[in-house]
Amino acid sequence: MDTARNPATWTDVPLAFADQVLQAHDQDELIVEILRRPGGLTAKQQHAVMHPSGGVAAILMPPRPGQRVLILGVGNSTLPIAVASFGAIVTCADWSAARLHFARLLGEPLVQGSWHALDAGADLPFDDRSFDVVIADLDELQRVADGAVSEILADVRRVLAREGRLVLSVSNRLRRWRSIGVTGIARAIRSPWSAEILSGAGFGGRRVLVPYPNQRNWKWMTPLDRLREPIGERADLVDKRSTMIRLWKGLARLGLGRWISEDFFVLAHVDGDDELAIFTDTLDATAGEPSPRLRSLTDARVAVVGQQRFAKVPLSAFQQAALVDEVHKTELARNTPFAAYTLTGGRVRDHHGVAVTDFPFVDADIEGDNDPEAAVLQILAEIPADHTATLADTTFWSRLTSDHGESECATAGATGLRAHVIELHGASRLPIGPTHGDLHPGNVMFVDRRPLLVDWNRFELANPLFLDSLYALVLERQQRHGTRFVEELVAYADGVTSGPLSELVDRTLGDLTGEQASLILLLDRTVSYSESRGRFTPWMLSRLTAAATTFAERLEV
Repeated sequence: MDTARNPATWTDVPLAFADQVLQAHDQDELIVEILRRPGGLTAKQQHAVMHPSGGVAAILMPPRPGQRVLILGVGNSTLPIAVASFGAIVTCADWSAARLHFARLLGEPLVQGSWHALDAGADLPFDDRSFDVVIADLDELQRVADGAVSEILADVRRVLAREGRLVLSVSNRLRRWRSIGVTGIARAIRSPWSAEILSGAGFGGRRVLVPYPNQRNWKWMTPLDRLREPIGERADLVDKRSTMIRLWKGLARLGLGRWISEDFFVLAHVDGDDELAIFTDTLDATAGEPSPRLRSLTDARVAVVGQQRFAKVPLSAFQQAALVDEVHKTELARNTPFAAYTLTGGRVRDHHGVAVTDFPFVDADIEGDNDPEAAVLQILAEIPADHTATLADTTFWSRLTSDHGESECATAGATGLRAHVIELHGASRLPIGPTHGDLHPGNVMFVDRRPLLVDWNRFELANPLFLDSLYALVLERQQRHGTRFVEELVAYADGVTSGPLSELVDRTLGDLTGEQASLILLLDRTVSYSESRGRFTPWMLSRLTAAATTFAERLEV
């Protein structure tokens, strides 16, 4: 049998990984197994199936808690988590047992829903009008249907309520022009998002949104009828170093974006005449901008850029708490030497039962010769290093020695390293002060050439100052040399780094050596989240385990 055509096949991952999933009984067991024996799953594939940004379809639902949502063909395992965090009642159904089991392992107990294995060729096992929203992928439906996708869509229409909505991800079929024939090309030119297939199944009232560059690696998303605007006006939305991206930008400005876009999200009605409003439409709607522009952020949140406010919408309950914390900690940072580099006016508000945070919109410098690496050095150099205390007096130490710290170090294979630091270094004295907690050039923006720092949710008042500067040095060198996290930790430990930022780290070590500081930074990154990395950021564990293994061998612990 052609496994790619087999409906039970999880085509996005190697078969070995799918087998691992089917043998796992809980998430912790699965994550440990992935780290021990990756099953051929690349870092890109880990991101594709586990990163919270895959929950973006949740913001395309109407803002109505309590609605019944069917996720048909789960795809990214974080989508059910995102949908549930918006107050929906979630049902997941899939033809692939491995993919369904994977989503269930990562979703429970965050998703209090039901899970259904589907049989190819059989009707959906749900009553008529059971759901308010169905989320699906047209390519997956076509693969499962083997040419009879209209029958599946008709069944989807059957289980949707009278005013129900279909949220369908669709790839641009013009990208397959060699295989669709002359008739297919003609249809694709009329509608690259397969409008006639939806019409044939009885869906109408469509609204099309375009994720750029595609739904898996999206930087922003905008309604099709406004596609020219962000491409033409915001230079930061494209990578100007790429000839193909510059070409894409030029064609989109000419109004050809619909034919060259890689993916679409299509919203469609069963019946009803509402405007297919989505969760973010009312966040900052004004007469001049009926729908704010959606832009992605890392982790599990989506940026919404309006004319007056810049909002962050969480895609999990964990991130709701993290964003609330970020607003609070931004205000705390304003009472420290970081004050000149913080945003003002942050707030938390309830948006249909979801905690959304926002700040006044600032017109950041896009063009020009701003240097974020130099800005990081400038900011860190202004933090006084004249107050010293022991490592045991820091917030880092409290995290490390907590039960959560013990658990996180065990997950990353750093139990021995944790014990080593607790035994030997608690009495070490060193400069202590406020730390941003995630200080790197990507968290620097410029307004009138003045640097501002964002993402303060890891800010702490009393920490070793070198945690910020050494982390910034490691990431800067990774970016410059294309190296791994562990390689740059070792480089500093061995004294082979140089330059102003490296010298700044040296001046804040106190009683510690470079190797000890590198080890402590590794443990800081391991226990820097208040929740389990294995549950919320499992794709980041591999770099921590690699570094833990290296330092355990160096220190023979």
